Amino acid sequence: MKRFLYMAAVLLVLAGCKRADRVVEPTPEPDPGVTPDEQPEVEMLNLTIRHSMAHLNSPTWGGEGVQGSVDWGDGCVEPYVEGLSHDYSAVSSFDAVFQMADADSFTIEQLGEIEHLEIRF
Repeated sequence: MKRFLYMAAVLLVLAGCKRADRVVEPTPEPDPGVTPDEQPEVEMLNLTIRHSMAHLNSPTWGGEGVQGSVDWGDGCVEPYVEGLSHDYSAVSSFDAVFQMADADSFTIEQLGEIEHLEIRF
Protein backbone atom coordinates (compact mmCIF):
# COMPACT_ATOMS: atom_id res chain seq x y z
CA MET A 1 0.00 0.00 0.00
CA LYS A 2 2.83 2.44 0.82
CA ARG A 3 4.41 1.72 -2.57
CA PHE A 4 1.11 2.50 -4.29
CA LEU A 5 0.73 5.81 -2.41
CA TYR A 6 4.32 6.76 -3.24
CA MET A 7 3.78 6.03 -6.95
CA ALA A 8 0.51 7.99 -6.91
CA ALA A 9 2.31 10.98 -5.34
CA VAL A 10 5.09 10.77 -7.96
CA LEU A 11 2.51 10.68 -10.77
CA LEU A 12 0.69 13.69 -9.34
CA VAL A 13 3.93 15.66 -9.18
CA LEU A 14 4.84 14.66 -12.73
CA ALA A 15 1.33 15.41 -13.98
CA GLY A 16 1.62 18.93 -12.58
CA CYS A 17 4.76 19.49 -14.64
CA LYS A 18 3.38 18.29 -17.98
CA ARG A 19 2.90 21.92 -18.98
CA ALA A 20 6.68 22.24 -19.44
CA ASP A 21 6.35 21.56 -23.18
CA ARG A 22 4.24 24.71 -23.54
CA VAL A 23 6.77 27.21 -22.21
CA VAL A 24 6.49 30.36 -24.25
CA GLU A 25 9.68 32.22 -25.00
CA PRO A 26 8.80 35.90 -25.24
CA THR A 27 9.38 37.35 -28.69
CA PRO A 28 8.82 40.95 -29.68
CA GLU A 29 6.31 41.86 -32.35
CA PRO A 30 8.36 42.83 -35.42
CA ASP A 31 8.13 46.43 -36.52
CA PRO A 32 7.39 46.34 -40.27
CA GLY A 33 9.39 49.53 -40.85
CA VAL A 34 12.57 48.16 -39.24
CA THR A 35 14.96 45.54 -40.60
CA PRO A 36 15.46 42.34 -38.56
CA ASP A 37 18.90 43.54 -37.43
CA GLU A 38 17.36 46.74 -36.06
CA GLN A 39 14.52 45.05 -34.12
CA PRO A 40 14.61 45.81 -30.39
CA GLU A 41 15.69 42.98 -28.11
CA VAL A 42 13.27 41.80 -25.47
CA GLU A 43 14.53 42.84 -22.06
CA MET A 44 14.32 39.91 -19.69
CA LEU A 45 14.11 40.28 -15.95
CA ASN A 46 15.49 37.19 -14.26
CA LEU A 47 14.54 36.65 -10.63
CA THR A 48 15.93 33.71 -8.67
CA ILE A 49 14.36 32.88 -5.31
CA ARG A 50 16.28 30.35 -3.20
CA HIS A 51 13.90 28.93 -0.61
CA SER A 52 13.06 25.88 1.45
CA MET A 53 9.25 25.83 1.37
CA ALA A 54 6.84 23.06 0.43
CA HIS A 55 4.67 25.58 -1.48
CA LEU A 56 5.72 28.71 -3.38
CA ASN A 57 3.51 31.42 -4.87
CA SER A 58 4.83 33.27 -7.88
CA PRO A 59 5.52 36.94 -7.33
CA THR A 60 2.89 39.26 -8.78
CA TRP A 61 4.38 40.90 -11.87
CA GLY A 62 3.60 44.41 -13.07
CA GLY A 63 3.90 45.73 -16.59
CA GLU A 64 2.00 45.67 -19.84
CA GLY A 65 2.04 42.37 -21.69
CA VAL A 66 4.14 40.54 -19.09
CA GLN A 67 5.02 37.04 -20.20
CA GLY A 68 7.66 34.49 -19.35
CA SER A 69 8.42 31.16 -17.78
CA VAL A 70 9.08 29.70 -14.36
CA ASP A 71 11.60 26.99 -13.56
CA TRP A 72 10.56 25.83 -10.11
CA GLY A 73 13.96 24.19 -9.48
CA ASP A 74 12.66 20.65 -9.13
CA GLY A 75 12.45 19.77 -12.84
CA CYS A 76 9.11 21.48 -13.44
CA VAL A 77 9.09 24.39 -15.93
CA GLU A 78 5.93 26.12 -17.04
CA PRO A 79 4.73 29.34 -18.65
CA TYR A 80 3.85 32.18 -16.31
CA VAL A 81 0.21 32.96 -15.70
CA GLU A 82 -1.14 35.28 -13.03
CA GLY A 83 -1.75 33.49 -9.72
CA LEU A 84 0.72 30.68 -10.48
CA SER A 85 1.97 28.59 -7.56
CA HIS A 86 3.82 25.31 -7.08
CA ASP A 87 3.82 22.46 -4.56
CA TYR A 88 7.08 20.63 -3.94
CA SER A 89 7.24 16.92 -3.19
CA ALA A 90 9.79 17.48 -0.40
CA VAL A 91 10.96 20.35 1.77
CA SER A 92 14.47 21.12 0.60
CA SER A 93 16.41 24.07 -0.77
CA PHE A 94 15.22 25.03 -4.28
CA ASP A 95 16.12 27.81 -6.72
CA ALA A 96 12.94 29.00 -8.45
CA VAL A 97 13.88 31.04 -11.53
CA PHE A 98 11.42 33.49 -13.09
CA GLN A 99 12.33 34.77 -16.59
CA MET A 100 9.95 37.56 -17.43
CA ALA A 101 9.66 39.87 -20.44
CA ASP A 102 8.09 43.32 -20.23
CA ALA A 103 7.97 43.25 -16.42
CA ASP A 104 8.59 46.57 -14.75
CA SER A 105 7.93 45.50 -11.15
CA PHE A 106 7.17 42.54 -8.94
CA THR A 107 5.73 41.98 -5.48
CA ILE A 108 6.54 39.06 -3.21
CA GLU A 109 3.78 38.52 -0.67
CA GLN A 110 5.05 35.21 0.73
CA LEU A 111 8.37 35.52 2.54
CA GLY A 112 8.37 32.19 4.41
CA GLU A 113 11.74 30.48 4.15
CA ILE A 114 13.29 32.64 1.43
CA GLU A 115 17.05 32.36 1.80
CA HIS A 116 18.29 34.48 -1.12
CA LEU A 117 17.01 36.71 -3.93
CA GLU A 118 18.93 37.52 -7.11
CA ILE A 119 17.74 39.95 -9.78
CA ARG A 120 19.40 40.18 -13.20
CA PHE A 121 18.51 42.11 -16.35
